[in-house]
Amino acid sequence: MNIKKVRKDLNGNTRFSVNYREIAPDYNEAKKIALKIGGKTYRGNKDYFVFQCYSEKELQDLINLNKWDKITLYRANCDNFGNPRVIVHYLALADDYDTARKIAKKQFGTIYRGKDFGGGFVFQCYNRDDLILKLEATKNEFNK
Repeated sequence: MNIKKVRKDLNGNTRFSVNYREIAPDYNEAKKIALKIGGKTYRGNKDYFVFQCYSEKELQDLINLNKWDKITLYRANCDNFGNPRVIVHYLALADDYDTARKIAKKQFGTIYRGKDFGGGFVFQCYNRDDLILKLEATKNEFNK
């Protein structure tokens, strides 16, 4: 994926520009996805969208989450008692944040408040495959 670094703002966030063909083949579909994940049209060239993220990988994952239907787990630091934790982005669970929060709460997830990952839920996880199956089942239950 061809992502260009534009500049850094005062808060340390980096702005990246992405051509709409990298997001989706159709401009209108790419615009829907870009606006959904916080992108804006680039002033100089309408074929590009600008995103404000901490890293290029975070932006790549956000774009890919809207293309894939699978749930991706990201490793987080262990909690105070040494239990392993993982983070799931809310777009992997549902299209809107409120529904995603309900799905996460049903599987004992809590809101992740770290600055390095925007809009995620954290789960205690010893078995990754089992957690993915439970989240998929709960997701399907809410989509009925």
